[in-house]
This record gives sequence, C-alpha cells and structure tokens, in this order.
Amino acid sequence: MDARGGEHLRATLAEMGIDIVTEAESAALQRCASEGDASGERVGQVTLRDGRTLPCDLFITCAGIRSNVELAQAAGLQIKNGVLVDAQMRTNDPHIFAAGDVVEFNDKILGLWAVAVSQAEVAAAGAVSPAGAAEERYTEIVPVTMLKVVGVDLTSIGQIRAQSNDDCEIAQEEAVTHRYRKLVVNNGKVVGAILMGYPEEAPGVAAVAKQKLDIARHLPALQAGDWSCFQDQI
Repeated sequence: MDARGGEHLRATLAEMGIDIVTEAESAALQRCASEGDASGERVGQVTLRDGRTLPCDLFITCAGIRSNVELAQAAGLQIKNGVLVDAQMRTNDPHIFAAGDVVEFNDKILGLWAVAVSQAEVAAAGAVSPAGAAEERYTEIVPVTMLKVVGVDLTSIGQIRAQSNDDCEIAQEEAVTHRYRKLVVNNGKVVGAILMGYPEEAPGVAAVAKQKLDIARHLPALQAGDWSCFQDQI
C-alpha cells in the first residue's frame, strides 16, 4: 500500500473494530494467569520497544522470507540472499537449476506462488533439455497480492508508486466509503495498481498489467474517472 491507501485501509479496519498500531516493534511477551490456566503459561501482554504495553491473548509474528540455502551452499552454489540463477533458472553449476522461494533473480526474492510456478516451468524445461538447448527464459511477472479479510476487497499489483520521470500516477478516492484506486503507468503501460473497494475492476487491471498492454489512448478517460476500458480484459 501507499500512504494514502494505507490510511483508507486503516480507517476501514477501525470501523470493523480492528485497531492498527503502526511504527511499533515488539520487544517482549509477558505471561499471565487466566481462567483455566492457573499456571500462567498463556501470553497476556506484549511490550513494545518504546515502552508501551498492550493486552495480548494471541501473538502471531510474520517475519518475511528467509531462503533455506544450506543445501545449495554445501553444493558450492553461489549465494547472496538466495540461490543466484540466470534467466534459465540455472545456477552457477550448469547441471543444477532452482526455482521458487529459494531463488534470487535480479536481486529479488518475491516469495509468491505465481512466481514460483513460472520459474519452475523454465527450470523444468532446462533440466530435461540437452545442455544449452532449452529456449525458455524466465521473464519477471507482475506480482498480484490480495488482502484476505472479510469485508475488504483489496488488490495490490506490481509497482505501487512512481519511481522515475517516465512514471505517472492516476489516483482517485472516496472519503466516506474509503474506496481507493490508483494506477502507476509507464510509457502507456500499467506497471502497478492499488484497488480497494473495486473487486469488479481488479481482474481487468491485473490482466492489462501482466500482458503489458498499451493503454495510452485511455489515459484521458481514466483520469476523468472512467475505468471501463478494463472490463474488456476480464
């Protein structure tokens, strides 16, 4: 999410009774006795690094992806944050291919199922072909992620903010309903988007981004709030 979209998401979740505490790091958990647990083995409170304490019945942490590279290291493969591969998913050993969360390609470990499947197809083609004969190459796909919270339709696609002078942003919001949609367009092609409260438009936008279709002629309509051009892509 970008900053503005994050504000709308936070407000939506607050209306559902979910309080979001941002810029906070957990430092310690405290146990406490509770009904049915006189031993005090259950978590009861979390202390943040800034000294604040929050009551806590359940603590879940999501620490991101850390590739398991021990086997690759033992095999003498080149490692950075993950196992380094080329566009054929080939490691520095020409007989070994890799794909998925363990792979680092173009300095990225995306950790998404669709990415792993695409990489695996390329790696499999290389593994069963005579040396150097496989023509398949992995092309970075536009990552699409969806927030799975009941009552919240949120899709984030690719690049979510302008990163160069060639990028332009088209953003629209509805303050009362917290609906928010944004496109990041580079040279007439959608390279990223955020869609919150627009489930009917998300598939079309994702398709346009993945296929790298040119939408330059639709930019005036999109800026005016007419996003119907994406319906044809569903």
